[in-house]
Amino acid sequence: MQNYNSADERMTEYEAHPIADLFPMMSDEEIANQAEDIKKHGLLHPILLFEGKILDGRNRYKSCKRAGVEPRFETFTGTFTEALQRVWSENVQRRHLTSFQCAAIVVAQDELVARIEAEARERQLSELKQYREDDTVTQTFEERIDDTVSQKIDSRSDEIVEWDDQPEPQPEPVLTPTKPKPSRNEQTSDAILAQAAGTNRQYVNEAKKIKKKAPEVLAMVQKGEISRDDAKKITNLDDEVRKKTIREIEMGINPKKAIQKARTDTYKQKEQKIIDDLARPIINQESYKTWLNNQPLCDLLITDPPYMTDVDDVETFAKEWLPLALSRIKPTGRAYICIGAYPDELAAYITASKQSDMILAQILVWTYRNTLGPRPSHDYKQNWQAILYFRGEDAGKLDCPLMIEQFSVQDINAPDGRIGNRYHKWQKPDELAERLIRHSTKKGDIILDPFAGTGTFLLAAARMERVAFGCDNDPEILKIAEERGCQIE
Repeated sequence: MQNYNSADERMTEYEAHPIADLFPMMSDEEIANQAEDIKKHGLLHPILLFEGKILDGRNRYKSCKRAGVEPRFETFTGTFTEALQRVWSENVQRRHLTSFQCAAIVVAQDELVARIEAEARERQLSELKQYREDDTVTQTFEERIDDTVSQKIDSRSDEIVEWDDQPEPQPEPVLTPTKPKPSRNEQTSDAILAQAAGTNRQYVNEAKKIKKKAPEVLAMVQKGEISRDDAKKITNLDDEVRKKTIREIEMGINPKKAIQKARTDTYKQKEQKIIDDLARPIINQESYKTWLNNQPLCDLLITDPPYMTDVDDVETFAKEWLPLALSRIKPTGRAYICIGAYPDELAAYITASKQSDMILAQILVWTYRNTLGPRPSHDYKQNWQAILYFRGEDAGKLDCPLMIEQFSVQDINAPDGRIGNRYHKWQKPDELAERLIRHSTKKGDIILDPFAGTGTFLLAAARMERVAFGCDNDPEILKIAEERGCQIE
């Protein structure tokens, strides 16, 4: 059944309904052409009113005024939500909009969203009230317990009868409602908006978040200038970087290139912030052989020593430095030693670890999918490295509330030189460094790295307000560490 009442209206001024403003008006040239057609053939389709405003037919109304033709009107008598659905279904077919664009266009209208949310709340309350009125259930188990306890109170003496003197309550009967409880998901404003706009709840929810944090980004989505993924990435940028990125896109730079540039700039800014705002981690230009003995006992030793391909004899090398380094850890401390995945290297370090009182608790795995190199012909492709995880006998619990971070396999891509944050071949990702440091230490704890390299672990520690010390004897590597924010002594 159509929701219309025929109504002849005088040539009065009507403003557009907010629902109608979801879509842009015709150009002046198009209006002029339509006015000429109406002047010749009359108005073929009446203008639809809702709440005293033009719901559908703004262009025809304007053309009628220009042509001097008296417009005809009909009044839409449905709900606000039904009005939205009608206008949307008639207009969206003529435009090539993505599903996320549809969500953005609807969410951008404050008055529209407020009305939909109000109707959704009213509908929920009405249906819930009806459900409670119609649904008859027997007394619940908890209610009978309350009644039993109440019966124990002697109103004449204010004494409570012993519980053992009362019979056991009977099991709760199966409740049989007369009809199912209304589904919340079907009534939410997000669901109604999604249905009206031909999209889904997730997109509506995401569009709302973007609107709250960066409405200018949502406007770009509405105009089809950026995709959903690009919109989310731009929204998550810092305010100033986001504004700059938007300006670059408006100037014609490809959105993906602008976002990549913004991420590079952000990374450099974070590293500079270490220099400007935080205590700089200290790296001594010295060998671990002399440096370790002069260090205080630490809460965490985390390091990435040379691999077996970079030393003459990995077994001798491991025995030389590992027990010494582990001796500089508190009984409450931990260690993460990053090594290669070669069988001989693993065997050498497992053997060397037996010379220490520290417990080799696990061999963790760091796996990556973005730095692979050539494909071997006879063996399987290595895309992982080992992390020897040691803990002291008095070590406390890991600070790891997220189970996904506590997996023994850490799946994190290697640093990507294309966005400016990779300084040497086997540099560990910042996410891995920060994750391990966060799990095993707290603010103010001492962290040591006897093979500091370009300072990845120590810089991560400084960002997290730990006290970080390290050493390395490669001048070229230390130059990079200094540029990144480390203090070289």
